[in-house]
Amino acid sequence: MSGFLTDWLETIRPRIRETTWVSYEMAANRITRQIEAMPLQALTPLQVESLYSTLLANGGAGGRPLAPKTVRNCHIVLRRALADAERLGLVSRNPAASARAVAAPRAEQGTWSSEEIQRFFEALAGERLSMAFVLLATTGMRRGEVLGLRWEDIDFDDRSLSIVQTLTTVRGERHIGPPKTGKSRRRVSVDKVTLDALKSHRKRKRVERIAAADVWSNEGDLVDSVTRHCVVCPHLLTFSMQTGMVNNMQVLNLGDAGSHGNDLLAKRSAEGLDVRLGQRARLIDWSGPGVHVETDDDVLQADAVVVAVPGPLTIGIGFWPALPPEKAVALSELTYGTAAKVIVQYAERETVSAAVGHGCFTDGTPPWIVEQSVHQPGDAVSVSSLLGGDAEPAVIDESVFAAFDASVTALTGTAVARTGQLSHSWTRDELARVIVRAPLGDQRTRVLPHVQRPLGGRVFFAGEHTDDRVGPGGLEGAARSELRVATELASA
Repeated sequence: MSGFLTDWLETIRPRIRETTWVSYEMAANRITRQIEAMPLQALTPLQVESLYSTLLANGGAGGRPLAPKTVRNCHIVLRRALADAERLGLVSRNPAASARAVAAPRAEQGTWSSEEIQRFFEALAGERLSMAFVLLATTGMRRGEVLGLRWEDIDFDDRSLSIVQTLTTVRGERHIGPPKTGKSRRRVSVDKVTLDALKSHRKRKRVERIAAADVWSNEGDLVDSVTRHCVVCPHLLTFSMQTGMVNNMQVLNLGDAGSHGNDLLAKRSAEGLDVRLGQRARLIDWSGPGVHVETDDDVLQADAVVVAVPGPLTIGIGFWPALPPEKAVALSELTYGTAAKVIVQYAERETVSAAVGHGCFTDGTPPWIVEQSVHQPGDAVSVSSLLGGDAEPAVIDESVFAAFDASVTALTGTAVARTGQLSHSWTRDELARVIVRAPLGDQRTRVLPHVQRPLGGRVFFAGEHTDDRVGPGGLEGAARSELRVATELASA
């Protein structure tokens, strides 16, 4: 069976989508692990049904059970492969056609009310992927269709768009190809609200393109898949929804993970505050009894303000009166290191999980590894690390992933098969990069007091770069500085 399925997969590969082929290969691997030595001509319907029972019970990695839908997918692949074997005269009949397939109940999908849709749109304001979610909500487009949409596919005069390609990922590589089926190639009408959102989105992207210059990704002139430096992969869209971009709403279509996410602390901290995101502060005038703030889009008045951007950006803001010289010098000493998140997926779930445990340090790249597969279904395992500091690479390429593989191989004591990878670097992103260098030597006593010191009891300074810590503080450092500033405000 193993040799036949391997040959069959290579035969059909030119005729199907790459994403479909990869799913077929995964199903074939599950099948051959159970009946690898079975002669093709000897397979019977009863043995096929026994195969399905085995897959349901312990067909996953480490002997874990497989979901009914996964086993049903194995049935579909086996039935198609044996149908070709019958057509070619390799078997007298197709035993999978007579075998009873595993029932896979379809989960009932909910729908949003008009009020929930409106709340959804309001919650999206300022989100980088907001346009993608608006299109998903108003047009019924698939995820890959939204991310594959180009500006040339939109007819603003006719209020419509054409679906002619999709963006998918296969083993971490992006693929742009035709829609899923012939009927998927279609024309979709667009309402006025969505059309206006597209126009605003296009203006914003033009500004970002000019600002980013030569580091802008020009892949296909995509509407929603282009950020400043990269093309958004479909799983990032799903991840954004699953991690609770929009809180307190039922998550539909892209997953039902509920209202969780890494931004809950920040959102809870900001309750009751007038938060203005996406506006770069140009001037902070603290010469009067209050504070006057000018941004790119607005003029604000406040009793007090908290400046929480990294040091190199803080000294780029205009202050009046000017920052005291000792504060400006102190802020200028807080230089950036590199910062990149790397997530790698391996096929050997049990082996890698046992080696990594809850987390471990290495003497290579990456410096530490954490498993992130507690709630991840399937047979694979995902591990991650944050590459930061002066010694870590500023550019994430295949050499970094190869070093990651070498470290995991050393931990497990056996070769591992990487099945996917994802990375994002903030090193060259002026507004999103983070300071990962802790204050060094006497900087804790010589620099930080000047960085932390308020201006006139009205302008306060927070952020992880203001926190006195031994190592990178991240969210913990930001929270500590928040507590410090809250105490300073209370006593002001």
